[in-house]
Amino acid sequence: MVDLVDRSIPSFHSVFSECETIFSKSTAIQDILILKSPAVGKILLLDGEIQLTEWDEHIYHEMFVHPTLHALPSVDSVLIIGGGDGGCLREVIKHNVQRVVLVEIDRELLDIVPDQLGFVEQGSFSDQRVELVSQDASKYVESDPGAFDVIFVDSTDADGPSEALFESRFYKKCAQILTERGILVCQAGMPNYTCQMTTRCYSGVSFMRSRGMYLVPVPSFIGGLHAFIWASNDQGLNRYNLEGLTEVFEAKQVPTKYYSPTAQFSAVFAKTPPKLPISQKIGS
Repeated sequence: MVDLVDRSIPSFHSVFSECETIFSKSTAIQDILILKSPAVGKILLLDGEIQLTEWDEHIYHEMFVHPTLHALPSVDSVLIIGGGDGGCLREVIKHNVQRVVLVEIDRELLDIVPDQLGFVEQGSFSDQRVELVSQDASKYVESDPGAFDVIFVDSTDADGPSEALFESRFYKKCAQILTERGILVCQAGMPNYTCQMTTRCYSGVSFMRSRGMYLVPVPSFIGGLHAFIWASNDQGLNRYNLEGLTEVFEAKQVPTKYYSPTAQFSAVFAKTPPKLPISQKIGS
């Protein structure tokens, strides 16, 4: 048994006690570690950073995907960048989409997930609408892959293999392969502690006509709140209301554990990321 100490934030740690090591492997891309905690179930770590826990991964993935897919009248094609655990894909294929491409740089992760993290992937990798691509996503978006109604960037944080996915050049390439009303949605870290990454993402999409940020409670992540940033050239995205969204949700009948129109409108929306992490504000 080991105690997992999340040290991703200086001087502020969280501990998952008495964890059992389930799986460990170093690939050409990253170190993959899966632990099992008596409190939160299985925990996936990539290069030592917590990516998800069995206890609350559904909150992250549902609130990543469904606000966008309920905002558009129809979605035919979706691109998922990263997301090799399959959680984002699982939620996307609950909708009536025709084509989904998942681009994950680490082929070995895709091979490991169905056996080790089946509760996340839930057979989504074998759905006939899905194409799995093992490639650097920054190169994929430059390869003329066709147009997408939605692009989800479910990358690891802005270092290591994901560094290029936070560059303005990458966001501009994504915008070029979006349809006219298409939406780009990016995971943007924990704004109260990694605000530089959140700000970098928000600034990176500033060339698009509409953009915004919403915060979602993910208790397993240190700090408890996770940021998602969306951007589009459709300026009408801000003009929907709870009543209209509820009608869409009830008509689609997409099964969810956490997401609902009320949960979406209860998310903490912000116009801009915080300028300093909380850790720098204390005592200043």
